[in-house]
Amino acid sequence: MIIAYDAGAFQQSISGGIFNVSVGFLNAAARVAPDTEFVFVADPFFGEVRPDAMAALTFTPRVIYRSVLKSSGSFSLRTNRERARFEVDGRIMPTTQTATPDGMWYYYEGATPRHAMFLRSRAARPCDTMNSPDRRSLGVAVSKIVIESEKGSQEFSFDDARLTNGYHDPESAWRWTNGAAEIPLEFFPRVERARIGVHIRHKVVYSLADGRFDRRYNGVVQAAIEQRRAFNLQELGRELREMGATVYFANHFIPIAIPGLALASWAHDVIPILFPNFFGKDAIENFANVIDVFKRADHIFGNSETTRKDIIENVGVSPERLTTSWIGPGAIGPRPAPVVDAAIAKFGLRRDYILNVGTLEPRKNHVRLVQAYDEFRRGVEHPPQLAIVGSHGWGYDELVRLIANSGLSEHVKVLSGVDNEDLSALYSGAMFVAYPSVYEGFGMPVLEAMACGVPVLTSQETSMQDIAKNAAVLVDPLSVSSIAQGLSELSLNSELRSRLASKAKEAASRFDWDRVAATIVDVLKGTRR
Repeated sequence: MIIAYDAGAFQQSISGGIFNVSVGFLNAAARVAPDTEFVFVADPFFGEVRPDAMAALTFTPRVIYRSVLKSSGSFSLRTNRERARFEVDGRIMPTTQTATPDGMWYYYEGATPRHAMFLRSRAARPCDTMNSPDRRSLGVAVSKIVIESEKGSQEFSFDDARLTNGYHDPESAWRWTNGAAEIPLEFFPRVERARIGVHIRHKVVYSLADGRFDRRYNGVVQAAIEQRRAFNLQELGRELREMGATVYFANHFIPIAIPGLALASWAHDVIPILFPNFFGKDAIENFANVIDVFKRADHIFGNSETTRKDIIENVGVSPERLTTSWIGPGAIGPRPAPVVDAAIAKFGLRRDYILNVGTLEPRKNHVRLVQAYDEFRRGVEHPPQLAIVGSHGWGYDELVRLIANSGLSEHVKVLSGVDNEDLSALYSGAMFVAYPSVYEGFGMPVLEAMACGVPVLTSQETSMQDIAKNAAVLVDPLSVSSIAQGLSELSLNSELRSRLASKAKEAASRFDWDRVAATIVDVLKGTRR
């Protein structure tokens, strides 16, 4: 049997999640069904397959590149030029610019404003022009303001309480304007002339045209792309059929139906449907393509009963086309004490620490976790550290600001770029893992923790309680006090931790990639278009 497989996860810098699911399944399928061959389908949009990602496989599949993805988002005339300028007493004035390693200075030198002064720029909502859930109208990100005159120089920070008109709330090291930010007159000394400098740290992508032009332009471009894509799909289907492939197995990144092949798909979750506020416009549009695959698929493999139920209820797929195959623990596993000690030293952690793993974005509930940790630690003489491991997602600045403003910099460590070997060591050395995510289709960190024999605190919602069974303390993810109580219970009760740790590996053993692969391959052998 030859299966065409979605190679998108092997083309991008992804060390967890969907990539680990692919590696676990493919390697297990090679063990339990050695007569099965896989051909990777890759889209050049994502670049070439990464050698380091391919090295995780125990075999070397053939790779076919074709431009078959539906165009993501809309096409419009856009720019990253912010067009910042100063308005002084109702007049736009000349400015000068000086580039710095971390941004750009904009300067005005002339008569001191008497009535009003504004920093004006282009503005846009990132949800309209970038792949971001941010719906604020953003101009530029200001880090500092400096005013120089015959009376000297004075610097004003981005978080100065007087910066109100035309500014959003301060973030970690800057403050966004809305495109028309007033510079308070009280900043200026009583002099005739002054030089004002505003340091801009960041900008967004701005739209250059109105909506009617964008819609017409978008229609022309989309039609041309779709025509070429349809031709490429036909050619891809012909080539795969000549190889002997009978089914295409989609895995989120390349959600397509290939002419002449049966269609199967992984289903990891439908969170963009259930919680669209957690995702940007482009991500939601891209997920619509995944939903289209679900609707057209001959068979879907869900990673949990929660995902299966969500697809039936929210997508309208008939139950007989869905199998709960589950997934396995991937590359994470227990590590010996010397390896654990080395990782603890490498990342500057204390011996006692609570571990949290997950992309730093609102859905993972880091803000409530940190608030709960702060509540818990105030009643403990020597509280364990909280180590948060994850790549930076949207909303990361809110987490950083909370840690700093709460005086938790020595107690809460945020780590990124941690590879699987170090992550295994950090799991193995943790007192317990705290994963109170708001919603998950599966919740891989729960399984990874249990595979390392580590007790878990997790949400009483959806799939996470099903995975953890009786090897975890369950909390309400929307309640800071509930999470804090769970942290206290596990931190202060060593007997409870030992009891849960002894149950963890047994609970994890229910999830086995060989069983998963055998189930999927058996179903695919009977799937024909």
